[in-house]
This record gives sequence, structure tokens and C-alpha cells, in this order.
Amino acid sequence: MDSLEKAFSYDVICLWGFSQEEVKPLEGKSLIFFTQEFTSDLFTRVYYDRLACDLEYFQSLCEKEVFRTFFYVIHPSLPEEEKEIAKKWLGRCELLEWQVQLAASDYQDFGIKVFQNLCQMRQRSFDEGSFPAIKNLFCNVPAFICGAGPSLEREVGNLKEAQNQGLIFAGGAALGSLGRLGVPIHVAAGIDPNPNYDKVLMQNAFEAPFFYQSRFASSLLQTVQGPLFQVANNPGYTLESWLQEGESFDGGWTVSTFCAAIAIHLGCNPIVFVGMDLSYGSEGEVGKDFVWEDPALGNLHTQKDWILASKWLEGMTFSHKEHTFYTVSDKGLFIEGVKKTSFAEVRESALFNEVDSEGLVHLLRSFWNPSEGYSKKIVVLEKSLDRSLVYIDALLQLFEKHYPKNPTGKGEFVLNLLDLQEEIAYQKILIPVWNVWQYPLYRQFEDPYAREVNQLVFFKKVLQEYRMCVCK
Repeated sequence: MDSLEKAFSYDVICLWGFSQEEVKPLEGKSLIFFTQEFTSDLFTRVYYDRLACDLEYFQSLCEKEVFRTFFYVIHPSLPEEEKEIAKKWLGRCELLEWQVQLAASDYQDFGIKVFQNLCQMRQRSFDEGSFPAIKNLFCNVPAFICGAGPSLEREVGNLKEAQNQGLIFAGGAALGSLGRLGVPIHVAAGIDPNPNYDKVLMQNAFEAPFFYQSRFASSLLQTVQGPLFQVANNPGYTLESWLQEGESFDGGWTVSTFCAAIAIHLGCNPIVFVGMDLSYGSEGEVGKDFVWEDPALGNLHTQKDWILASKWLEGMTFSHKEHTFYTVSDKGLFIEGVKKTSFAEVRESALFNEVDSEGLVHLLRSFWNPSEGYSKKIVVLEKSLDRSLVYIDALLQLFEKHYPKNPTGKGEFVLNLLDLQEEIAYQKILIPVWNVWQYPLYRQFEDPYAREVNQLVFFKKVLQEYRMCVCK
């Protein structure tokens, strides 16, 4: 938490212990006062939180202020005890804000990049049906979940020696790191729609079973030679869930948490994190990091998604108490429920015996049952996009025909709107995108008439972008 002087370069200022008289509303700024008072006015964007610990209400405010910068301030004159309480609760609020912002980030381009990946990989043979069948396939087989943190290189020798004591999982930048270091990869993974190609080269994992979610970069998917297992997306990806017709799968915030979730699904136990520092250590990476106060190691340079990953892992350890979790990184972020230890101690544990790693990989490959993908559903979506654009044009024409009167109560308008709302494109594309973008647009247009017209203009623009993706 920082001083009030720095706050006014931010969009949303969260104030603990301040009165209305001390901080006056400023044009273009939103003020969130944590007090016992409660009122809410979206249009002046000044909020009064009824209780400091009302996190659900605070999350709704974050959704209204999506894509805007937040700043958190504690009144300097508060007693130290109250400052500690404020720091605790504002810390929780900040994590919620990050979750909202990161979840919305895929929709900054209206979800176009993710949809492009879906369209480009539709002809590739992959297995989207066997994932439930491999649940608990590797009960009590140890899993080494590798990240690309600074401590990874130190453990290369240990990983090579442990390759027949468990399965080595890697994704993202760890694929390139382990490949360059000559460490075998038994299970590979990817989720990032915009990865750094040089960092994820898979020299040692071309033929490894590859788990991915549909948002993963299609250009990199083309380089994978091993069997492709498509996993359902995280909750909230409506279009992808419709295309896959399966239940969602919570893979967390990063490819490393995704690997951990895959290992749990396969029944692996114990789970050992290697190179999972979730920080840059004492030195940062320009433009990406910020300083986080770790309870064990003090100030560390890290990223917001890594902090959220550490909290997600804490939740996973709580939900899977039948599993044992270790980390061999002594420099990484503290993760409650994960025991810090050395690689030597891990390997000497009674839980680690010799396993036929190659045989297990072969068994996993035998479950691969490639399908035709979702080309047919893309065709259905394409036709829905065309019909939806016709309905939206009809609605806009009615606004033009009856201007300056509002036509929304007329029968012709209602019928076209009902037809639009029945379309897959409306339900699976427009509604999820609008749920994110309505508040940024509402901030520009306060007049109800202008809002209704601009919502339709926005819908048309989104659908035209999606339609172009299908044509490519």
C-alpha cells in the first residue's frame, strides 16, 4: 500500500480510513471508500463499501472498472493494529482485482485471438474425448512439475537421475529450458495463445503426449509430433465449452498450474515442483515484474499471474489432502501446503521407487483416439454469424427509421431481437464479450438511447471480426 500522492495517476483509488471530506471526487476517477457507510452510484463512479471484508461486492466493482488501473491507500494516521487489518483485507481485494483483470484479458480483443486459434486448428486430428478415461491412470506415480524459474538449471542432474522415479511434466518456457539442458520430458502441455516461440521449442518433447486447451497457439501446435489430448477450458469460456461439449477443467492461471492439474487428474502422487520459483528472484525482468512481499523470503520480483498461480496451488493442496506436495526451490514464493525440501530428500523418500516411465508414457499414448475435431460446429457457427449480422442490421435500420424516437417497444424490433437472441453466435460470443465490455462502453455513453444504439454497433463490429476469422 502506498501514499495518496501517487494515487491520482490511477483510474480507481481504493481508500481505507479516509473520509469523503478528505478526498474529493475527481473527473474520470473512481473512488472506493472502505467505511461503514453504504451507497453506490455507477455514473459518478464513487463507491462506498458497507464492510471492508465484503469481497463479493468488491469483485462486482472490479468488473465494472475492468481495464482500468487500481491503487490502494491506507490512511497514515490509523493505529498500527488497524493498518495491519487494512493491509490484510486490501491485499485480498487486490488479488480479486487481478483475477478479474486477467480473466478479462482474453476479451481485450473481443476474444478474436483465441477464436483464430480454434479456427486454425480445426483440421488437426486431436483427442477430445479420452481425457475422462485416463483419470487416475497413474495412481501413486510421482510427478515432477517443472517450471522455468532460476532454480531449474541447478536441478538438471537430479531430474535426469529421477527420470525413472516418476513422470516429468513441462509446459511453456520449461519445454525449451529442459530441451536445451537435455532433460527428457514425459508429458508436455501448453495453454498460452501468445507464447514466445523461442522459449517453448520442444527439442526433447516432440513425441511426448501433449495436453492443451483450445486457446493454445495453433502455430505451435503444428510443431507437436506426439498425440494431442485436448482438455476442456477453464470455467467461463462459453464458446470453447460449446465447441467441445464437455465439462470445464480448472487448470489454474499458468501452464505450470495446468501441468499440476493434469498430474492430479492422472492420479499422480506425490507432486514435486522443480524450478517453480514463481519469481525472478532478487532481480526482475524489465516491464514485466513488480515486487511482492513474501512471508518467508521478503521482497521478490514476480508477476501478477504468478502470485495468482501460487494462491491457486494453495487451494489445490487444500482440496487434495490425499496428495503430498513438495517444492525443491528454496528461492521461490511461499505456497501454503507445499513442503520445501531438497531434491535428495525427495528421492530418498519411501514414496519414490523405480517406475517404468517409458512404459507409462506408452500406456498413455495407447488411449489416444483422434477425432475429426469441430469443423462441423464451426460451419454451424458461421451460418449463425451471418444470420446474426442480418438481425443486427435490421435493428439498426429501425433506430434510423424512427429517429429520434426509441423503436425498442415496436413489434418489428422485438421480433428481430428475439430472433437474434436465439442464435448461437449471440449466446456463445456476444453475451460473454458484452459481459466484459459493457462497463467500458457505458462509461462513454450515459444516455440510454445512445447506449442501446452503440451496443448494437458494438455487436456488429464483434461479429464482423469473428466472421473474418472463419473465412481465413
